[in-house]
Amino acid sequence: MYKKARKVLSIILATLLTLTSLQFTLGTKVQAADNAADGEAIITFDTNTGLLDLLAQAGYDSTNPEQAAKLKTIIVKAGKAKKTLANADFNPAGKSFSNYKNLTSFTIEKPDDPTYLTWNGGKLPNNAFKGLTNLKDVKIGIDTSNIGSSAFEGCSLLEKAEFGLTRTISPGAFKGNTSLKSLTFNKTYLPVAFDEFPGEPTDWFKDVNTDNLIIYVPTVAVSVFKDDEDWINNCVGCTFTSNDDDAEKDADAGPRATKEVVINNFTTKKLKDAIDKYKFDYSDIKVLTIEAGVLDPADCAFIATSLKKLEELYIIGTANFVNGTIPKNAFEGNRYLTKVKADNVTTIGVKAFNLFESLTEVDFPNVTTISSQAFAQTKGSTASMLKIARFPKVKVIEQRAFYFCVSLEQLYLGSVPPTLTVPEGKQGLWFNYVTDMTIHVPDKAAYDEYIKLENNDQIDWSALDFIADSGEVLPVVERAPEYIDADYDYLRVDQDQALPYYNGEFKTSLNLYTFNMNINSWIQGRTSPVPMTTIEAIQWAHDHGFDAVDVTCYYLPGYSNTAMPTPKQQEEILAYAKEIKEFSAKLGIAISGTGIQNNFADPNKARRDLDIERIKFYIKVAHEMGAPIIRVFTGPPPVDIKRTGWEAIMQDRIVPDVRVIADYARDNYPDVEIGIQNHGDMLATANQVLRFLELLDRDNVGIVNDTGFYKDFLTTDGRQYDWYKDIALVLPYSNNFQVKKKPAGAESEELMDLERLFRDIRRSSYRGYIPVELLWLPADEGYPGKLDTPPYEETLAFLKMMKKVMEDTKRNNIYSDLSDISLSSGALKEDFTSEKTSYTQLVANSVTSLTVTPMKAEAEATVEVNGTIVESGQPSKEILLNAGVNTITIVVTGTDKSTKTYTIEVTRDKLTFNNLYQLIDDATIQHGQKDALKAHISSAEKAKTADQRQKHLENSLKFVEGMSDKHIDASSRRDIKTYLRIMLNQ
Repeated sequence: MYKKARKVLSIILATLLTLTSLQFTLGTKVQAADNAADGEAIITFDTNTGLLDLLAQAGYDSTNPEQAAKLKTIIVKAGKAKKTLANADFNPAGKSFSNYKNLTSFTIEKPDDPTYLTWNGGKLPNNAFKGLTNLKDVKIGIDTSNIGSSAFEGCSLLEKAEFGLTRTISPGAFKGNTSLKSLTFNKTYLPVAFDEFPGEPTDWFKDVNTDNLIIYVPTVAVSVFKDDEDWINNCVGCTFTSNDDDAEKDADAGPRATKEVVINNFTTKKLKDAIDKYKFDYSDIKVLTIEAGVLDPADCAFIATSLKKLEELYIIGTANFVNGTIPKNAFEGNRYLTKVKADNVTTIGVKAFNLFESLTEVDFPNVTTISSQAFAQTKGSTASMLKIARFPKVKVIEQRAFYFCVSLEQLYLGSVPPTLTVPEGKQGLWFNYVTDMTIHVPDKAAYDEYIKLENNDQIDWSALDFIADSGEVLPVVERAPEYIDADYDYLRVDQDQALPYYNGEFKTSLNLYTFNMNINSWIQGRTSPVPMTTIEAIQWAHDHGFDAVDVTCYYLPGYSNTAMPTPKQQEEILAYAKEIKEFSAKLGIAISGTGIQNNFADPNKARRDLDIERIKFYIKVAHEMGAPIIRVFTGPPPVDIKRTGWEAIMQDRIVPDVRVIADYARDNYPDVEIGIQNHGDMLATANQVLRFLELLDRDNVGIVNDTGFYKDFLTTDGRQYDWYKDIALVLPYSNNFQVKKKPAGAESEELMDLERLFRDIRRSSYRGYIPVELLWLPADEGYPGKLDTPPYEETLAFLKMMKKVMEDTKRNNIYSDLSDISLSSGALKEDFTSEKTSYTQLVANSVTSLTVTPMKAEAEATVEVNGTIVESGQPSKEILLNAGVNTITIVVTGTDKSTKTYTIEVTRDKLTFNNLYQLIDDATIQHGQKDALKAHISSAEKAKTADQRQKHLENSLKFVEGMSDKHIDASSRRDIKTYLRIMLNQ
């Protein structure tokens, strides 16, 4: 009886449980389908039920082909339960999300509380949407640390995809997305990294027409994406633009975090679970300390995407990263991170902390390798706050590791100087624009190792300040006085201020750097951007109206920025240079110049000496090519700039090295001049250019006037600088030119005021070629990566605009004008204007002659003074003046055959007897003879008639002529006779 009753009770309970479960399931299903249109599923996660199960409950079972075919739109919302989306939601056993073949739109709405809807490990699963050929629109409103491998592979109709903060893209993620038009990465302030797996193809954008692909990111991140080498190389031609999020990176900061978390141990990939035990709000975790366990990329992603207010990270004790390596962009998203310490890490991966501006201190006691760009900042940035970096066991530092870490003050290294590596043909730039750094080493013995010559082949350690942690006293290098540009203001004299305006023609040249990406595609054997040979570029320039080309040596196969070509390469380079000369001559297009890369500011003399030898070789190349000028550089500010000082580096390194190459060119290839290009480096201002030339004293060296590179010294932002004034001041010393689109640099917005530029050029003595050098950024019209051809149309548009300005700046109304007239007797009594043609001038009787100096307004005009040709700015022949009115005629003839005549009526005062008496009193005459002469003069003065006056003056003249030499000196005789003759003619 008891057993039977128990059985009945069990049945009742089971029935109740079933009904309860059914009721709950039906509730979820109703919620999923509530307000949904046909073919639309709205999924709200009030439970942790899997995505495919909820879709099945909504009537779209992935295992039922008929139901699956009806689903077109999915909208996912956060609900009452915290849901972590994982691979099991897309591809559980026996089911597949890819069965929704007609799905066109997938959306995950941004939750109010981001913890209620997340990806497992921050990762959109591998193959999640693979094969959905009708999918067109994806909008994922949650942070997506990683877009998994082949996540959208084969989605051939996918047009746009939007994600929250994104850190990495795995191989094949967008493979086969032939219709893809845009990707949006919201709240993503650093370039999304591209994952690579050894032995596997990358294919991130295989078959995607990246020329038509637009990448939308926050406004402040646009320039960072544009400049990222990985995006430039892996998404060739794509356009970067703003997603209209104009907020600064920390605009949503709110209050700083306050909590500290200490993890004693955790299981790899389960760091989140260990942190969750604290029950802290993720956004309130300020300090995270991990004492044991191994972090893999998923754990790093959790830290980056969830602990966004984290300021300090300590990986200590036995804790480490997989393989002892901090991966690329490991903590992108932790933009408030200020301090990092990792006791057991041995390698800091490529770009591990790239573009982290907030870091102030890092400590890696066991790191042996700092990979390329590990802490690098954007070129020109001054935002880095990194001040202290500890690497006591580092052995290798790769290129650009601390690029533009401008605040780095204390660098702790070990007993053995690290090896500084650089790829062949590249520049190291390990500490570029790090100018105030002190090196800490264990003791004096270590310091002695650093300053050994054999350990200074890449960087001159001896030029840096050192501190021995042992307390031993090390040599102290005194700092140079701070550079003050105004100290050289005395040089700011406009040498061309008095020159006539030039209305003639200028010849244009195409600097082949305009086609840099295309020519490099040819040299490097790439197919994108569209390759173009150097010869093809010359042909195009000739066919489209350029008078000349500037063929930089970069475009001669075999060239290297740092290495001396091998003997075989030298033969090939010289042969190609000769081919260029012959080809250009056949076309009838000139070579306006060439150039190479070098660094004469480098503290390392061996490298400077190598650059000298390289330049000597390329001077010969310029000669073979027929280039009249070879362009070289002074170099960027070196690491010892603040200690050694600009003036000393200029005097001791740069000027002597430039003299060597100048003298070599003069003695061996006098047809080749040296052109030093101002490049915002050691020549950043006009004052520096002028001081350099003052020190140099070589007449075969001029300046390649780079119109896009004047700025305050040791700054990276030239937007507020007065570029045009500096350009004009350097014009008299320029032997070549570079006209660019933007005066403050390619990364700036303001366009060159071509009209002002060419007015200044026409006022100057510069008559050389005007080479156009156009620089392209991904967002620019004409960016070569976007085009099916080199940027032909854009280059021609700029040339057309420049030629119009060159024509418009001619002053056709001044062909036969003067701009000024000056007299040797003094300034005109009336203000001169070119329109006024008649002037009068009164001079004293003592002025017996004068000269006229005309200044023509237009350079090609000719000027005649009283019928004799006179050069502008030069005095005429002496013009004798009679007493009374003397008319001087100046005729100006313009190149348009127009003439204009200016007249000056010079009135010379009459000579009086008082003038004559004064002259006799001052003369050297024997006393008795002087009295006798005065008596003759007195008779003339008292004469009652003109005839009597003339007779007495003639007698006075005869008396002077008859005096012996012992009674009067020669000059007195001559002056008195002149006065008497003048009075006879008055």
